[in-house]
Amino acid sequence: MAKVRARNLYGWSIISEANTEGARIQTAPAKIQDLSEDNKMTSEEQLVFRWSLLTTGSETGGTEIISYNVQYDRGTNSKTWYNLAGFVSNFIDSEYIATAEINKGTSYNVRVRARNYWGWGEFSEILTIKASTVPD
Repeated sequence: MAKVRARNLYGWSIISEANTEGARIQTAPAKIQDLSEDNKMTSEEQLVFRWSLLTTGSETGGTEIISYNVQYDRGTNSKTWYNLAGFVSNFIDSEYIATAEINKGTSYNVRVRARNYWGWGEFSEILTIKASTVPD
């Protein structure tokens, strides 16, 4: 339960009645837990990875997901991160195909996070993908 009151230049308002329906908590989205490579589609020229969309109230922070921010390190071993999608304009898919600056045999780190009205959630664990047609 909660009671509230407001304050302005003239002082405090009276305290409200108690909220008997409980509080609706809204927060930034949860961390994405299942970032994975599509090793059938990854090749020497592209990286393909996906994750599950956040859908439940506890995952979304109580409000709709506006965007997923997809990043990769361009093979720098996580020294520098580059936005692939979702930071400048909204991206709401659950799969990304990276084709820019992919070099055969190079390992790339990727990560993703979600944004709702309250802000960005934490990045997923880093996933390492090797640009290759044959798994190591």
